[in-house]
Amino acid sequence: MMTPTFTHGALSRLAIAVLALSPAVLAQETTTSAEPSATTTTSAEPTATLPPVAPVYNPGVGTMTLVGCYAEPSGARALPSIYLDANQTVETCIAHAKAAGATFAALEYGQECWYGTSVHGGSARRPLEECNFSCPGDAAEFCGASNRLLVYSEGGVAPPLDSDTPTQPATIGAYTFNGCVTEGNGTRALTSASFASDSMTLQACATFCDAYKFFGVEYSHECYCGDVFSEGSIPAAGDCTMVCSGNGLQYCGAGNRLSSYGKP
Repeated sequence: MMTPTFTHGALSRLAIAVLALSPAVLAQETTTSAEPSATTTTSAEPTATLPPVAPVYNPGVGTMTLVGCYAEPSGARALPSIYLDANQTVETCIAHAKAAGATFAALEYGQECWYGTSVHGGSARRPLEECNFSCPGDAAEFCGASNRLLVYSEGGVAPPLDSDTPTQPATIGAYTFNGCVTEGNGTRALTSASFASDSMTLQACATFCDAYKFFGVEYSHECYCGDVFSEGSIPAAGDCTMVCSGNGLQYCGAGNRLSSYGKP
């Protein structure tokens, strides 16, 4: 095979041609188009803002239920003992009161929990909406207000107040008032069944004695049932002056005296 030979002039013309073409050729061969980098943009989901929960009146916890809003008495406190908690709720107040043996628990000014076995008679009932402070430990509940107590009681019995006047209801369920009567001669006036309770009411006794014709409540907290009155039990009008242990607005007999009721 013959090796091509170039004259000096031919080499010069070839070199010039190559040099003339080189920038374009080189640019075409060495320049690459960079793919645009993909930019991933993450859009943050907007945070949902829920409207504030409007407080409500907690109806009660366990056997302690709401009885209303009360004002403090003039120059005194409605209840004797206090438990303060910066995270107070109705639940914590009632739990503390029950552990202390109280029958009443009340929330005032948000963080104050007052409790005891009786409410000062000089307190006054107020519209429920006046107890409008939310609880610091649960903004969904009300915890009284300034000089206003949201009161809960064992069994939901409203506390008797000085402004209240007890009465002897004419009827209790199916029973009609039969008068104030004495015990029998050396025996109970009604002997079929009985029970006693520190939360006694006329309604509670009527329910207990439903199977009998008569019931009578004596000495504030004793309930007796029967179909006939024992010999010697006589009327004692005006002598039944003790209020029921569970309802200060009802009369429940007296010592040796029964507020008696009977079915037709």
